[in-house]
Amino acid sequence: MTFAITLPIHRPNNFYNALDSFFDDVWAAPKRKKVEPISATYNVTEAKNGYDISIAAPGRNKEDFRVNVEDDVLEVSYEAADETPNSLSLSSFNKTWRLPENADVESIIGKYEQGILTLNVPVPDIARVSREIAIE
Repeated sequence: MTFAITLPIHRPNNFYNALDSFFDDVWAAPKRKKVEPISATYNVTEAKNGYDISIAAPGRNKEDFRVNVEDDVLEVSYEAADETPNSLSLSSFNKTWRLPENADVESIIGKYEQGILTLNVPVPDIARVSREIAIE
């Protein structure tokens, strides 16, 4: 039985290697840039009667959004396709928040103005505890 071992050809680092790599780069298939997903910016703040959730989504229509509450989970999503003669752009967003057990889900109010979707989630009797923390 005969075994054959093939070793890679080693070319010394010289002018011909540089020339080969130059032409490999010139005639290689164009490389595509990896597009990282862009997530919408959101902010949750405590309001007098509960919580306000603000989602920045400029350029959308209020009809693009879907807001749903199921089992004390608030889900906000949108999906939109912008098509022009030369390009197609798809964008989507999906975010969920666990609501407090005493949140009044029937009274959640949403409005979309100037590129910001704002949801007011009323929560009666929010326990507001404030105390100063000593730093050692």
